[in-house]
Amino acid sequence: MIRTHKVPEDLDKVIDNLINEGKIFPLTEEQRAGVHQFWQQKLSLINGKPGSGKSEVIKAIELTIQHYKPDLRYAKTAPTGIATQRLGDGAKTNHSLLGKIGDDRPYYNSEHPLPVKAVIGDEAGMMDVFLTKDLFLATPDDAKILLIGDYNQLAPVGPGEPFRAFVEAGVPCVTLTKNLRSGEGGIIDQMTTAILEKDIEKVEALLEGNEAFIFYEKESLNDVIEQITMLYQERERLILTPYRETYKLGSIYLNQYLQQRVNPVDVQLEQFRLYDRVIQVENNKERNLSNGDRGIITAINLENLEIVVTFERIGEQTYSYYEALQEIELARALTVHKTQGIELSEVILPIFNETDRRRKMWNASLLYTAISRAKEKVHLVGKKDEFLAAILKDGQTRNSDLTIRLKKRLERK
Repeated sequence: MIRTHKVPEDLDKVIDNLINEGKIFPLTEEQRAGVHQFWQQKLSLINGKPGSGKSEVIKAIELTIQHYKPDLRYAKTAPTGIATQRLGDGAKTNHSLLGKIGDDRPYYNSEHPLPVKAVIGDEAGMMDVFLTKDLFLATPDDAKILLIGDYNQLAPVGPGEPFRAFVEAGVPCVTLTKNLRSGEGGIIDQMTTAILEKDIEKVEALLEGNEAFIFYEKESLNDVIEQITMLYQERERLILTPYRETYKLGSIYLNQYLQQRVNPVDVQLEQFRLYDRVIQVENNKERNLSNGDRGIITAINLENLEIVVTFERIGEQTYSYYEALQEIELARALTVHKTQGIELSEVILPIFNETDRRRKMWNASLLYTAISRAKEKVHLVGKKDEFLAAILKDGQTRNSDLTIRLKKRLERK
């Protein structure tokens, strides 16, 4: 599985030229190592937290491919449409790249491989074992595979954690440790590190006396919801919650409640109102829209039963009411899972266990993923003791022997 290749002798000189020409930002030593690793290994990994510069490594790799092998065909792919947007022109979702519909065998497979010599897969931590298997089977034997991700974020929705297993098994991996989004020692980066290390003393220190984290301590559910509403009215900050169901801190209820409180307009078509914030929940090639695109309802035609949404990325799109029911949802509050791959200036997190069934719904992985969405500020609303308890709670453990099997396979090579 793991084969090595000769690295171009002048690779660092080519990288320096790209930097001097302004095509990429200056790279850290870790980022340079990621570029070198791509050229050296048949299968390689880049692991890093949000803001560690993974996207710049991908850009540098692409430009070196164009320098050394301008005719080489390669594929860029990611699990979600939003993630593919960051990869730039030509990137496709995993399913689209493979020609995979539902549970059917992909169009590209071991007997009919992709016509490429390299595959670059971003947000690989979101890929389950079945999707990862399909991608590997569809990649030609003589092609490179580079997987990029953050194995500390939420586990895939489907079974397994293959990206984590690859890292732990010893597949060649460069881990990016420097935070480039907020600078070395940035408060949000320090907090996510403290959460991963379960360093409660450090977390408590970071919650005191800085502008990146503001904790609004509340003792009742109604007070939590009222504070969330006030923060949203003050500025349209996105609310991240662990769950969707119709509990009062689930995204469904919060969206309905906030619609009533902050958008009491008369122009309404069933559950949709003029000026509602919405999110696209289906990939739509015809519209050039991806699952995760966000926008605002800017017009409602009650006579024709049509809704116009102006999206942040591509502008106006018109939906029939039936299409809107299938493709868009209210989006003042979203689940943490839904925001993976999204960067935001500020976020609001409700920290309050509202029922015994949902007790300790937050855990370290959810908090890490939610907090790392923010580039500037995190607003925490609820009980500080529940926030600290969640840091000590691990997410659900995946039962898999993939790491062990990979280690044994690598030891035989």
